[in-house]
Amino acid sequence: MSDPRSEGFAAPGRAWLTPPEQLGQHVSEPTTRAFSVIIPTYNEAASLAAAIYSARRSGAGEIVVVDGGSTDATCTLAAQLADRLLQTAPGRATQMNVGAHQARGDWLCFLHADCLLTPQALRQAARYLSRDGVAAACFRQYHLRRDWRFRCLDAGACARVRCLGLAYGDQGLVLARRLFHRIGGFPEMPIFEDAALCRKLQAYGKILVLPCMIYVSPRRWHARSFWGVTLTNWFLLAAWCLGVPHSWLARFRPPYTQPSSPKRT
Repeated sequence: MSDPRSEGFAAPGRAWLTPPEQLGQHVSEPTTRAFSVIIPTYNEAASLAAAIYSARRSGAGEIVVVDGGSTDATCTLAAQLADRLLQTAPGRATQMNVGAHQARGDWLCFLHADCLLTPQALRQAARYLSRDGVAAACFRQYHLRRDWRFRCLDAGACARVRCLGLAYGDQGLVLARRLFHRIGGFPEMPIFEDAALCRKLQAYGKILVLPCMIYVSPRRWHARSFWGVTLTNWFLLAAWCLGVPHSWLARFRPPYTQPSSPKRT
């Protein structure tokens, strides 16, 4: 297993990244076994193992990795560590839809490969999703970088969900499999497929921000400046809300590949 810190992971404490076979009685009780965790990948060998271990530690009943044509060791790792490895055409929306259609759990959790669930994440999600008027939930984002700018970024992500009802994929969207299929899954678009799904979910209830955190690698900020990435994201969201075509917006967002040599700032 590669060290998650190589991709910006420097979580407080490493005990919860321990492989599940070494956890013994500390593994979550089987109250969360109805959850299928779906991880879309493309050249994610450096971070995938940590994401899978975090899902195991959280008590996932099934972990499905859907690969979009990786050229590194992603598929080898997924075949060893996940419950199922599926391969399909690249594109997050396509990959997550394929994973959801093959998942066996009653509840779905979509997890990016550079994100980590905490041990109590799925247990807490199960408790909140059982409430009336709740369509879906996401976790409280925490970028693993000791910098006030990232704390502001995390607070802004929570505010976006609470004010606009739009959650992004790196917040770990969780919802019932039956509802996911009822609304037709993720729209097949190259960008903002997560926000578009949330718009459809709003007709069925609220999207909650759970108290539990999800740890996110700041790797997107390694190759570019903080404000360059942040302002681009804000611009793209505003343009999407105004109806700018997805094909045009996709030109400005880099593909979700893993940088080979992250720049430290």
